[in-house]
Amino acid sequence: MSLNIEKIAGDFLELSSEQILEILTNLAEKKFNVSKLADILDATKPEVHRNVNRLVKAGLIIKDSDGNYTLTTYGKTALMQIPTLSFISENKKYFTNHTLGNLETKFIQRLEALHDKKTILEPIREEWSGHIYSNFGLLSSLNGALTTWATIAGDES
Repeated sequence: MSLNIEKIAGDFLELSSEQILEILTNLAEKKFNVSKLADILDATKPEVHRNVNRLVKAGLIIKDSDGNYTLTTYGKTALMQIPTLSFISENKKYFTNHTLGNLETKFIQRLEALHDKKTILEPIREEWSGHIYSNFGLLSSLNGALTTWATIAGDES
């Protein structure tokens, strides 16, 4: 896999402020102008204006003819990756000391689905496993990873 590290680092830099992430999150819900965003964020208009201009330059948002800003497809896609990064960050201790083993890439790419979910502190009951797999389309091989996850989470409590 070939990565343009310089470009990716620049993209991460554009997303590296709380206010910028708050702007993007708010724009995911509704279009806003700079004044309204400043009110929502309890920030100054010049500060929000500066960050909005950075986001426009980065291609994450656009300004419409009414002066309101909205996410671009690129912005929406980038914002959808935040829960995955958040989940990994919140569980850094686990990921520092454990591997994902032979878990298929398609499941690793869906780690965001675990964000904001309750940690299970006991093995999955047999009667629940069929329900879990059918609702989430998980393969039975994932049960071992979930049981390990539950065991490790229980150890950290």
